[in-house]
Amino acid sequence: MPKVTVLMPVYNGELYLKEAIESILNQSFKDFEFLIINDGSTDSSEEIIKSYGDSRIRLVNNERNLRLIATLNKGLELARGEYIARMDCDDISHPKRLEKQVKKMNSDESIAICGTGFKVIGKHGLKPLILTDFKSIRNYLHIGNCIVHPSIMIRKSILRKNNYYYDPLYTHIEDYELFVRISKKYKIVNLNKNLLHYRLSPNGISRQFSDKQYERTFNLSEQALQNKGIMLNRKPYMKLQLQKIEILQAQQEIKNILTSSNYSEYDINEILRFLWLDVCTRGTSNGLSILRTFYSFKELKVRKLPKSYQIYFIIKCLIKRKKPY
Repeated sequence: MPKVTVLMPVYNGELYLKEAIESILNQSFKDFEFLIINDGSTDSSEEIIKSYGDSRIRLVNNERNLRLIATLNKGLELARGEYIARMDCDDISHPKRLEKQVKKMNSDESIAICGTGFKVIGKHGLKPLILTDFKSIRNYLHIGNCIVHPSIMIRKSILRKNNYYYDPLYTHIEDYELFVRISKKYKIVNLNKNLLHYRLSPNGISRQFSDKQYERTFNLSEQALQNKGIMLNRKPYMKLQLQKIEILQAQQEIKNILTSSNYSEYDINEILRFLWLDVCTRGTSNGLSILRTFYSFKELKVRKLPKSYQIYFIIKCLIKRKKPY
């Protein structure tokens, strides 16, 4: 049996498919099967896949278009590897991606998922922020997703033991929901290395359904916070740009939660710090005044946030970006 199954769903991916396939076939780590599930493509995707004579490619054709979640779950069932690495048909993996992820997974049997850093193809500027510590990742997942789905490697035995699959009730945020569920019991880590070149395709899920994805992410976050005992309505703070008065209102709500006798544990405090950072990041168009407001929240000890996150926020305030994300 192969050590790794690389799982890649394909639906009408002819434009960038060759680059994606070759980036996997050229990996320094060789002990893998490349499970490609063609989800009813009507373009030349199947012909492109069949043009490669590499025996590690295992092509499965869906009889009809099952869509992403059903196709991913089918792939989890069919995977023969000890680890399952996700891949999208328009991205490019670094040649050492599998090698480095396998090494990390081998080092700690309690790691369920290992993601990586990434670069956005065709974009230059601030480096995307990556959390690496599993506790901070678990805490941040109460606020939003901090794992790049096509970068992950999953331990199959943990999926089987717990019957973990992508939940069709969470269309467009199925990865985020799965990460939240798994993080309750197991470690999720990131390698702070850019091992994936990520493509923002105009036909990608996050572009086609961005509004629904955005709203559902907030709903899941609110649910996760409530499960932790943090009763905060996030809906008033969903906007990409918040006014100063809205940020001060959020500060008072978070302060009320923080001063409650039940909120003294470290995890709760870190979750609230990430929440406060998220709120203030939506007000960076206000410039230095929001920077001062952010650091004025002494009770929250915001300087304990990762330095990279603080620097990123400071830069946004200084350049007064119109959109925080």
